[in-house]
Amino acid sequence: MLEIARMFLNKRDKIQENMKPTEIYNEGWLLRFVLDWFSENRRDIDENNPLLFLNSSKWYSEGILPTKFFPNYNRDKLAEGNTYADAIIGDIKIGKRGKGDVSFVAPYRQLIVIEAKMYSDLSQGISNANFFDQAARTVGCVAEMLAEVIDEIECYNKDIQNLESLAFYVVAPAEQLIEKDIFEKWVDKGSIKSKMKRRIEQYNMPERMDDYRRKKSWYKNIFEPTLDRIKLCCITWENIIENIRELDSNNGEEIKSFYNYCKEYNKQKKR
Repeated sequence: MLEIARMFLNKRDKIQENMKPTEIYNEGWLLRFVLDWFSENRRDIDENNPLLFLNSSKWYSEGILPTKFFPNYNRDKLAEGNTYADAIIGDIKIGKRGKGDVSFVAPYRQLIVIEAKMYSDLSQGISNANFFDQAARTVGCVAEMLAEVIDEIECYNKDIQNLESLAFYVVAPAEQLIEKDIFEKWVDKGSIKSKMKRRIEQYNMPERMDDYRRKKSWYKNIFEPTLDRIKLCCITWENIIENIRELDSNNGEEIKSFYNYCKEYNKQKKR
């Protein structure tokens, strides 16, 4: 994977001539290079590093996460579409339900979802619920991924506590996190809990009462334990890249150079 990064770095002038630089120099490609490095060097990573890969874990980019609010019938006005994760780390299988879908599988040790940003915000909401932001939707999807394996896990509340690594991270430039201070508010558990409650209350109507009861049960038995257990935080690209440079100066410098180009071109895009 890092060979691709080198190619992008060596052909920067050519890339600028033939396409928009942000098609290459963006958070998506940067995240892939970072996760590839952490995956390949997992034995050397400090156990407290948020991007530590456990032995059984792998990563996947642009995976589709399951939602509790999938449409029950055509033109379901309360439903929502697929949620795509910039990356998922953990005990996962791709394509169990359909192409690109991500499922949680044995040994059920690690599940991390990452949202990567480069001078852009988290999405504010969906057409059917403008308050239901990206952080709340993602944590709900994580809960649904765990719910899918309840039959295989004897006691949900017990086993979710035994997960070694369960997290949702937002990764962004340090200056964006410091200047806007917006992501920290969105990964607040109280905020996410209230938004999920409000989302489920949308179904509280006579014609959707069965669905409403099922979602309330899911909220109490699946979502709340998941929210209690999951780690939510923001991480800077600078901190991640410095971790790499400390252990692997050559590859670390190349990833840092790629990151600098990402910042340069994406700042121009925002103007």
